[in-house]
Amino acid sequence: MNFLPIFFFLFTVQLTDQPYNYTHRISILRNDTLNTNVIEKYAPYKFNNIWLETPNSAVYGIIGDSFKRIRIKFINIIRDTSDQRIYNVYGKSKVDNTICEFQGTISLTEIIEYEYNPKIDSTRFQYDEFYNSDILSRGHLEADYEFFENKDQRNSGVFKGKLYSFWYLSRENDRIYYGPTEPSDGYTNNNFIGTWQSYKSGVKKICNWGDFRVPMTTMEFDSGAGEFHPVEKYHELGWKTVIQAHHEENKTAIEIENAKWWE
Repeated sequence: MNFLPIFFFLFTVQLTDQPYNYTHRISILRNDTLNTNVIEKYAPYKFNNIWLETPNSAVYGIIGDSFKRIRIKFINIIRDTSDQRIYNVYGKSKVDNTICEFQGTISLTEIIEYEYNPKIDSTRFQYDEFYNSDILSRGHLEADYEFFENKDQRNSGVFKGKLYSFWYLSRENDRIYYGPTEPSDGYTNNNFIGTWQSYKSGVKKICNWGDFRVPMTTMEFDSGAGEFHPVEKYHELGWKTVIQAHHEENKTAIEIENAKWWE
């Protein structure tokens, strides 16, 4: 059977709020993008479930230009009752053994819908459950986020930046889902790209995290092709157990990675 080619597109975002001149690129698997902000159309749908979908052991983040590991866990996300574009967030962060709780908001700014033909796309990607006749539409969203850690806790500050997430709308129950549900090699989603700023010192650091890969990093840090793989010189900055759990099947490392540290 002949298959039409799969195209990978890149869109680039310059983050002027970051203290470093980094450019972020996200690979998007699609045929065409309808480059119109359709936020009014999709704001009535709830998107909070897509930010709670991925197991915490597969959410990877860095803080500072040394690529030190930070772990982020969203515990509760509720859409604001007065504004459908705003989601109220409660969660916790972890750097080394320091855990801080935070509260804040995710504010939708743009929703882009991809051109989708069920007859064509379901044939083209018949082995990928993401592309099938149950999908009514699909696309990505952009949002601003700001999370405030508890000032009474040690080494606390403010997370601020941009969020990019992929989604699809189910024809079956008219609901927004995280997509694709079976990621391919190199796939990433829920890319939080921004900074963390200390309450005490005012120092601002790059702080990025995402599902399956850390966004806005290079092969200097992540040398993995198909999956996330931090370079060895960074292992002692919190990444050693990730490697041990994934590639050495170390039981202790697996327990550490899967531990519910936020409870």
